Order: sequence, then C-alpha cells, then structure tokens
Amino acid sequence: MVEIPSGRERPAWGKMTSPNCRGRVDPGPRHYLALVTLQGAAVEGIVDTGACRTMMDIDTARALQLETEERDPDLPLRTAPFGTVTGPAGEVHPYDGRVVGAVAICFSPRVALRLPEIKLVRLREPLLLLGTDLLGPMREGWGFMHVGYDPYDLRGIIGFSKDRGADQEVVELVQAPGACIRGGEGDLQGFAGGYPRGWGGCCGR
Repeated sequence: MVEIPSGRERPAWGKMTSPNCRGRVDPGPRHYLALVTLQGAAVEGIVDTGACRTMMDIDTARALQLETEERDPDLPLRTAPFGTVTGPAGEVHPYDGRVVGAVAICFSPRVALRLPEIKLVRLREPLLLLGTDLLGPMREGWGFMHVGYDPYDLRGIIGFSKDRGADQEVVELVQAPGACIRGGEGDLQGFAGGYPRGWGGCCGR
C-alpha cells in the first residue's frame, strides 16, 4: 500500500516548486478524500463514484496555479461556452470556465492519469471533485478498481490496476466515511452518501 504523509505535508510525488494546497478542500466527514497532485501541486479531492464529471471551483484552480479560461459573469445564463451542469433540483447552470489544456492527476508515483479538460464552477467553498470521467475509463493503462476500506486495518483505500489486474496499486486515503457497503470478496467498499457543503448531486456535459 502507498502511504500518504500526515498533516499537510506534500506527497513524495509532488513538485517542491508547486503549490501545496493540502487542507483547502474540506467537505466534511461523509466523503472519501484522496490526496492527489495536479501538475505537481498537492491538494485533496473528493472521490465521486456516482454520475459527476471531474470539476473544481475557480479559486482552487487559481490557488493551484493552473491556467484557466473563464466565462464572463455578465453573460446571460443561457450563454454557456463551456457547457452546462445540472444541479440537485434539476436546474441547469453554465460552467464558469475550464482549465486550459490536459491535466495530470497523480494518486501515487505510479498512478498518473491525464484528463483532457477540467470544468470550473464558482462556489462559496473550495471543491475538487474526482469524477467518473477520471475514474471510469482506462487512462494511461490504469483502471479504477474500488474505493473503500482495507479489510485488515480499516484504513480508507483507493485501488487501481493495469495489465488486466496483474499489476495493482493501492493507495491510502486521507479520509473515509464511517458508512460503507460490503463489496466483493470481503472487501469493504462503496460510496458515501451526501455531497459537499454548498454543492449537490449533479451531472454535466
């Protein structure tokens, strides 16, 4: 298992010259929280195995020193140059921007996944949601296996595999919720209910 540093230390695979934003994303105890780096900058992200795509708030993207392209807030709501996101009550909102270019999101020294685009939203509180576009398809040969608990010491873990499962990487999580469901072969795994403060269930395009 790949263990992560305690406190707010940056992980070994982060860049010393990049921002360390550990502790910025704090959605409460009901979520799986993974330590990742984006272009070398360290930050926690919410592991979402539901229907959401990967997204973050604009202020967090700026704190990570990512290059952004942002929607003019004076545009009418029906104008959505970066696509739309559907909120928990079914309301449709335009995305507020995107990160320019592909982004490398690393869960460990070996598991480095690239997303061609990350959408941005304006929120009152910091958010980085690691969604199904990152954790669904195979990327750079790695495929998401599960998120849950180590059956021996009940630490939160996230697992990836490649080469049809012959090569696996299990990484310790920063946080795992108290509620989980039992998965296959005795492993404890599942998705914690609820959404971050200030945000709701969503799907975007």
